[in-house]
Amino acid sequence: MLRSVGLSLTFCYLGFTSPLSFAAASDPAPASGAAATPGGPPAERPAPPALAPNTVDPKAVEALLAMGRHLRSLQTFVVTGDSATEAVLDNGQNVTFLHRTVVQLRRPDRVRAEITGSAKPRGLVYNGKTFTLYDNNQRYYTVQSAPPTIDGLVQVLRDQYGIEMPLADLFYWGTDGDDTKRLTTATTLGLERVNGKLCRHYAFREQGLDWELWLQGNKQPLPCRLSITDVTQPSRPTFSVAYRWNLRPGLNAVTFTYRPAAGMREIGAMRVSPEPYKEAQ
Repeated sequence: MLRSVGLSLTFCYLGFTSPLSFAAASDPAPASGAAATPGGPPAERPAPPALAPNTVDPKAVEALLAMGRHLRSLQTFVVTGDSATEAVLDNGQNVTFLHRTVVQLRRPDRVRAEITGSAKPRGLVYNGKTFTLYDNNQRYYTVQSAPPTIDGLVQVLRDQYGIEMPLADLFYWGTDGDDTKRLTTATTLGLERVNGKLCRHYAFREQGLDWELWLQGNKQPLPCRLSITDVTQPSRPTFSVAYRWNLRPGLNAVTFTYRPAAGMREIGAMRVSPEPYKEAQ
């Protein structure tokens, strides 16, 4: 499931690429930083657990599987992801680009995803019959026929258009038998607060990627935060995203209807051959 794009959840179409963003608990662990003790010295933060090389903690793996099962069970939601994506300049310097992605979904056949950052919005709207890709910066949109379910749409976008749906890797974790086999390290690190939510922190490794995931609660193992580091590059660029979930949104037909703004022009979409993409997975 962790394809060549990994968990970076790249959303690319029409020659344009933009980053998107896609456990049991005991007593809370201290938040990052030293906690001050009244009238005394700062309390020391507990050291991270010592690990043997290539240790795969079954509890960390099960947390991933539980997350995937729970995400696939959600019938409707809105998730907002605030992401920071590092890129490497020609001189070797890392720079960071900030984006906000909002995904609105209602199963089995409605999705709207929109990305905002330094420029105007761009995104995708799917209504069970067609999907629309739009870019308000370059003033174009395209409407294409689509399969009747979100699962089918994910496959069509990936194979025919080279587009990775937001959160796809997290939602479909565990549906591919190779998912857990690709992990060389899986570690449970403890509890931390992310956006006010108490989340359990996990660290994972696979070939070429180090990544971390924070998951909230036993009953609703929703991702709180995701961080991925590309260890194949000397500067180790990182992608990170913090999520906020609304599981009771007021979505209606208007949400999943695209109305082009004045001056937008409709164009055809360029399909990509699925074979090179599959070979890269």
